[in-house]
Amino acid sequence: MHRGWQDRLVSLFHPVRRYRCRSKACGWQGRVDASRTGASPWARVARRPGTWIIACLLLVPPAMLLAGGEWIEQHAGTARPTVDGRDLDPGESSGKSPLQPTAQQRYSNENPGELRTGCVWAGPGEQPYVGTLLDALTAARLPSEIIRKLVMMHEEGFINDRLEISRAGIHSADHRRSFGYTTKAMALDGTVCFNTKIDLSNETTGSADLYEVTDRNYQRYTIMIVANGGNVAVLQEQSGR
Repeated sequence: MHRGWQDRLVSLFHPVRRYRCRSKACGWQGRVDASRTGASPWARVARRPGTWIIACLLLVPPAMLLAGGEWIEQHAGTARPTVDGRDLDPGESSGKSPLQPTAQQRYSNENPGELRTGCVWAGPGEQPYVGTLLDALTAARLPSEIIRKLVMMHEEGFINDRLEISRAGIHSADHRRSFGYTTKAMALDGTVCFNTKIDLSNETTGSADLYEVTDRNYQRYTIMIVANGGNVAVLQEQSGR
């Protein structure tokens, strides 16, 4: 017969079955010790619901500890690298070398472990850049989102304006915009030099393509790629022009 809740409660500690006599003249029914069957002791123990309840209770604490450890690992994450007290964007290098050491050793005589700053550029054709646009913008520490947009614009040939480079500095072809004599960062040889000054002779001139993008905070990023030499520079437009 189907067991009632009392039979099931008893079976948590001692397995029992409920039977009744099929003879109408008998009318007997009652519990029978299920452990009297011919099964092995281990099989009888495994069939007891109480065995599985106890096993589950014993497994709950280790499972909770394991789940807690995974949650901490997922939410703690890895600390973002910093340089000069500033969090680096994805794709930036935390080392002081603007480009990978292998690129610097191949193309530049500078110490690859030193950050270049305050360089002087003599104009188009001088110290041509021998690297990719992605490497130059990454070394210049532009945000990764801005880098992706600028690289895509360059690959698609989408140019915002043309620039002229002369003794008077960097300015747009219509002379309505001026970017002065100092770039925020400029790719020279196989590396990037920050705060690079432009010092051209009276006869030296050149042209460059201008690319501009704006981030979600409406901050504008402007770069130029020099036609003769492929130098990549991050520019800052002069106010009042």
